[in-house]
Amino acid sequence: MPYYPKSQIKTNLYTEGGKYTLDPSTDTPYIGYFYETSTGQKFTGKTPEDGPNLSLFPQRISPNLPPPSSQPNSLPETADAISLLNSAPPDKPYPNTIDTKTYNILVNNNNSFQERELPQYSPPIITTEDYSKGFTYRFFAKRRNELKFIEINKSTYDKFSTNSPGTAFDLYSVISIKWALTGDVNSIYKQNKSMVELKTKQQKWYGFVEYFKDNFTKYSK
Repeated sequence: MPYYPKSQIKTNLYTEGGKYTLDPSTDTPYIGYFYETSTGQKFTGKTPEDGPNLSLFPQRISPNLPPPSSQPNSLPETADAISLLNSAPPDKPYPNTIDTKTYNILVNNNNSFQERELPQYSPPIITTEDYSKGFTYRFFAKRRNELKFIEINKSTYDKFSTNSPGTAFDLYSVISIKWALTGDVNSIYKQNKSMVELKTKQQKWYGFVEYFKDNFTKYSK
């Protein structure tokens, strides 16, 4: 594939299926990460370095059908289908080319599978003000059905904790932790470890304590 500057690539996108396929002939849905170039092309993988980067194609509404060109009675595109329904006289049935069930499939297909924001790793930026206060806040996300944790920034935490539209808030839970920065090293260690253990118990984030690898004095002075 041709080279694209990073400024022309949108990375870490994710689809839950129903939108793209690797093989237009079978139309098997693709589920997973992908990235998109400025030309509109889409490839598998979070980034161009996350190979193999296979081309993705738009998936048709009904899987396992032959290409539209071989279907003499193929359904019109969504916009045309809706137009047909809206133009049908109230005292007559809908045109034979589409019915109410098909209409619902066409309309819902546009809304059911959306590319949503996923948590991305973002280490904290400790400021002089934080050191003056003696603490900062760290933010973390966990996929609900996996024991995988990732540190995120406050902006991502705010969006996922408020179920912001456009985010996969149903797939991830998030927490914030008050993190001690200054004082006696032993005291800092105990405070931060206790806070992590408390959050682990409250949220049932089993394995979260081990995520820190016993480095509970990180960023401290």
